[in-house]
Amino acid sequence: MSLNCEEINQIIKIVPEKMIVRKITEENSCFYLHCITGDENSVTLQINLHDGESGFFIVPSKVPTVQKQKRFSAFLSNRLSGGRIESITQPDNNRIVLFAIKTISQQFYLIARLWGTASNVLLTDSDFIIEDSARRFPKRNEWVGYKFIMPAAAENQKTFSVRETAGCNINDELFYYYKNQRDKNEFSVLQKRLINKLDGRLNDLKSAIEHLRNELDNDKIENVRRSGELIVANMYRLKKGDEQVEAEDYETGRLIVIPMDKNVSPQENSRQYFDKYKKLKAAFVHKHEKLEESKAALDDAESLLSHVKEAQNVNELYELAALTGENFGDKKSNSYNGAGRKFLLSGDFTAYVSRSSRDADAMLKTVARGNDYWFHIRDNSGSHVVVKNKGNIELPDKTRLEAAMLALHFSKSHNETEGDIYFTRVKYLHKPNTKTPGLVFPTQEKNIKIKKQQDIIQRLLNEQRIVK
Repeated sequence: MSLNCEEINQIIKIVPEKMIVRKITEENSCFYLHCITGDENSVTLQINLHDGESGFFIVPSKVPTVQKQKRFSAFLSNRLSGGRIESITQPDNNRIVLFAIKTISQQFYLIARLWGTASNVLLTDSDFIIEDSARRFPKRNEWVGYKFIMPAAAENQKTFSVRETAGCNINDELFYYYKNQRDKNEFSVLQKRLINKLDGRLNDLKSAIEHLRNELDNDKIENVRRSGELIVANMYRLKKGDEQVEAEDYETGRLIVIPMDKNVSPQENSRQYFDKYKKLKAAFVHKHEKLEESKAALDDAESLLSHVKEAQNVNELYELAALTGENFGDKKSNSYNGAGRKFLLSGDFTAYVSRSSRDADAMLKTVARGNDYWFHIRDNSGSHVVVKNKGNIELPDKTRLEAAMLALHFSKSHNETEGDIYFTRVKYLHKPNTKTPGLVFPTQEKNIKIKKQQDIIQRLLNEQRIVK
């Protein structure tokens, strides 16, 4: 439900008078008027055009930074920056907020029509001739060059009141009410989008792995090699024109028939078999590498899917979206910082937990230092856990146990009641020369055998922080 006329009136009453417009920005169907008061305090006004929740507010929190101005907000900034807001009114309680703005050379009206669905923001000159608008509705005469006609007051206008849930601070309570509603909707849509994307990736990877496994027939490759060797061993009784040779397989003792090309010599036949063997062997090595990469990618996708399903807020989802390669066409798609997720452990130690193999590589490069501690599930795939060192202090037993619990929880063994965790200093990790992301080999590692304690894990999850 959008703001009603009485709620709009109450918010207009608390807006400071005679403010100067510094700039106007737009973000996610909301327009922000960044203003400064006579005593040089910064105030930001929001015009919310979201269907079903349109309204006008004084923004009580930090406004998101806009990376790139959009068409209409750039136009408004160009026209109105430096202008003084002479008045803000709601003519005839029509849920239209009218800003009278005076610049050095011209009088403008900024009109916010907040009618629930298909709301609009328009800029007109002093005669209400439309210069431009956020949305163009020709059937409503809201088009460049048309005159904006203010709707007449309703004859039997319904009396509205401020909703009871608004409390004493109407502006802040309703602002955050709508913000939380949008965040919930955004979270739901984004989570579903990422789950569908990762489910599709998992299906593709599983199919690719199955295909590669079927193609990796090492016995077939070795049979080609043996065929060449058996032709060489029986060369004394072969001649050009032979279409096959029957020979005893020196490994099995059975007689086998080896096809030959009658148009070339026995020597050329053996060479062709050896050439084919080399090609098949090279292809085998390549396919085996692709299989290992696909298996690592599968583990990665499964880990990301688990994190997406467990995400607590929309900011965390945007970070995970960046890890999946999802492109949103705005700054949120670049929110990935390679720092994993942050947990507070006992003794004021900080742990970072990777959410994917790519995340682990970046985390070890940007967050981890040589004397920090590294934890990982043994003999299974899982997240890397890095505990920041504090002045070369040895990790207390309780802190070490908590880090090990995180390594168990964020692994493929998370459903097990116990597990083996190995840990070492980051400086004892070896990164092999391979394309497999997240792959490291620990040296001088120690082993911790733990039993899963859900109360410890839950407490750590409750204290989780998104890395900023």
